[in-house]
Amino acid sequence: MKKLPLTICTLLAVLFVVDLAAATTVVRMPDNGKEIRVPAGTVIELALKEQAGTGYIWEFQHLDPRHFKVLHTDTRSLAEPHRVGGPLLRVWQIKTLAPGVTRLSLDYLRPW
Repeated sequence: MKKLPLTICTLLAVLFVVDLAAATTVVRMPDNGKEIRVPAGTVIELALKEQAGTGYIWEFQHLDPRHFKVLHTDTRSLAEPHRVGGPLLRVWQIKTLAPGVTRLSLDYLRPW
């Protein structure tokens, strides 16, 4: 089975490496700047923190549709108890589609 190298980068840094053959690979900010090699068909769970109420959000800068398909996006409150304007975890489930070399990058910005 061919493996798909994946590099994730953010405005804050450049994201990470793991070489796993699991059905799901979890990617977090500490993985920033590394390269990840995953088999085609793997679901990547990308989870990055946001601060609600600031206007800043994570937005894809580069997402190659030949190699990636976003299956689902969600947010989870990191505050206990949940509070408006509190910290969030934005989570994407992304499926790798085809073998090859590509880059996945995001920026943390105000979209206006």
